[in-house]
Amino acid sequence: MFEQFIWYLKGYVRIRVSGYSPERFLNACRYKNIYIWDLKRVCGAYEMNLSVSGFRRLKEIIRKTGTKVCIIRRSGLPFLFHRYRKRHILFSGFILCICLILFMTRYIWGIDIRGNLSAGHQGLCAGRHRKGVQPVHGPADRRRAQDPGRRLPDQFL
Repeated sequence: MFEQFIWYLKGYVRIRVSGYSPERFLNACRYKNIYIWDLKRVCGAYEMNLSVSGFRRLKEIIRKTGTKVCIIRRSGLPFLFHRYRKRHILFSGFILCICLILFMTRYIWGIDIRGNLSAGHQGLCAGRHRKGVQPVHGPADRRRAQDPGRRLPDQFL
């Protein structure tokens, strides 16, 4: 799973190799240290995945072995970026959304008290105010609330 994710980030190509001697092509790829995975024999030809950098090094091997290489599918992040290279608003909107989510998760939006059977909701809120637990509204209040010298009473833990 992790390896597939890494290959997706780097980008890979699915190719079909056919011709006079596809086995010789595979041996030459092994000799040149071109990593091939998901190799399948289909109707006298071979289909396989290889990295983009490995595909760029195939030209000499194809010429020497006399095989034909056909690209079946291009997959991965580099090809996705190339497809959407002119859609700058899409990427800036995605980055803005991530920034807003990170900014908004810095704040506590509300406190909900559930499962309380012994004391009433009003009693808990009044006890919270008596003990000095106040809602945090901004960065200055957050620094005061996160003061390590300030400790909540044991009844709130």
